[in-house]
Amino acid sequence: MAKDLITLGDSLSQFERQGGLLRSSLDCYGAAFGDVEKHIFHLYPDKLGISPPSFQAERRLLAGDVRQDDLDRMKERLSRELREASERLEAHTAGTVELSLVLATLEETAKSLKAKGETREKKFEGVADSLQSATRCQTVDELRARLQQEVGKISALVTEMKRENQQLLTGLDKEMGEYRKKLDEAERKASTDTLTGLENRRGLEARVKSFTDAGVPFTIMILDLNRFKSVNDRHGHLAGDKLLIEFSRKLVALLGPGNHVARWGGDEFVVLMEAGLRDAIAKARHMEIGLNGFYQIVTDNGPLRLEVKVSIGMAEARKGESAAQVFKRADALLYREKQKA
Repeated sequence: MAKDLITLGDSLSQFERQGGLLRSSLDCYGAAFGDVEKHIFHLYPDKLGISPPSFQAERRLLAGDVRQDDLDRMKERLSRELREASERLEAHTAGTVELSLVLATLEETAKSLKAKGETREKKFEGVADSLQSATRCQTVDELRARLQQEVGKISALVTEMKRENQQLLTGLDKEMGEYRKKLDEAERKASTDTLTGLENRRGLEARVKSFTDAGVPFTIMILDLNRFKSVNDRHGHLAGDKLLIEFSRKLVALLGPGNHVARWGGDEFVVLMEAGLRDAIAKARHMEIGLNGFYQIVTDNGPLRLEVKVSIGMAEARKGESAAQVFKRADALLYREKQKA
């Protein structure tokens, strides 16, 4: 009996130690979420110009009783948000061109004009100085806007001077045209999802803001592929990417003209509809029928037949409501739908 009591006591002690280790692990996990917000996502407003994600709900769960499915969902979200942070940074810097070539062209032009006694040399030097100061802009969006402004000034000067310096300025005119094309292409790339070719989160957020600023009525629809993580886990991320590409193609085909669709990140897509909630609900039912089902994709290991089911959350913009508030309501409904899946 004494031996049994000792064994029971040892088991209880071991259980208490394991419980303590579990609580310490959960605390560390919660601290990790806090560190990601503090050291990574705090850059979103200043550097990317968008609202940062929040892990407050996850940290509250970790402070109390947490289930295994909660931990799995947290892990999936953290991985998704970090991956999207990398994608957003890449998108915001896409196509940004070096200023050195443009500055060198301006300097050479200024020297040639000076040799001819050209009085407009100072104007070019002023633009060059402005471009040089533009390199100190805090965000890429601010830099692009500044460059567009200065390139516009250069184009105006070139047009004015063509009559007097046609031969000299032909090369510069071509340079400025090419540079403007690069800036326009950079803007396009920064608003395009590299995987699907759809508009990305940045592009759609800008479009929604223009709708709210203009008072245009609209409904936001957020779509999420249920249990998409299992596709990546079982078949690899390449298969998951191909499934997202096929899904986006079908989504665009089902929507038709007059709607805007974007990849929000990961396996989430957003549709911006210039319609009220009643019409959006009718459209969502039609889309569920068309989107749910089996998708055929081809991988290095052969063809795969994957079943897809979507969850949809939507919200109609209310008068005086910000874009972020509309997205928040739609996302809350999406989460509720996913809990039923």
